[in-house]
Amino acid sequence: MMNRLLGYFVFAVWACFGMNTLAQSSPVLEEHEMLKMDEGVWSAKITMWADPDTEPTISTAKETNTMVGKLWSIGKLEGNIGGMDYVGYATLGYDPIQKKYVGTWVDSVTPAITQMVGTYGVKTKTLTLFYSISGPDGQEEKRKNVMVYKDKSTRDFTMFIKNGDEWIRSMEIMYARIE
Repeated sequence: MMNRLLGYFVFAVWACFGMNTLAQSSPVLEEHEMLKMDEGVWSAKITMWADPDTEPTISTAKETNTMVGKLWSIGKLEGNIGGMDYVGYATLGYDPIQKKYVGTWVDSVTPAITQMVGTYGVKTKTLTLFYSISGPDGQEEKRKNVMVYKDKSTRDFTMFIKNGDEWIRSMEIMYARIE
């Protein structure tokens, strides 16, 4: 009982003083501003290729993105993809120490978390994130996600898998703002 009370006390002290110190040391930077572009509810037309030479499968989904303070975007993608119900969650923020955008992805069909790192081009309005995952054969696959912000109501996402020196398109998502 005493340990629990001590734990609550330590948490309360940290919440009162530690959060204030943390907030003072974590300024909102110009790089964080781009995260607001994802905020809102979006329709998503998803086109996926199992192989570059095959016909793609097309699905639809809805993505909802909210800001956590001014430093992080949290997104939820829901739909029926390839005939099965699917849900995925993304985080995206800017790490001032790495001077890179950082993100994560988890979903209802993948047993591992994906961690991504990349850059945003202000002139091209393009976010490019790189990461690696284990492919179906257990081998590491290098991947790249590219999000192009066309305007306030349209953005295009393309996922690529690296094959030798070439990046092969494996998925596209065309987003249109609903609200």
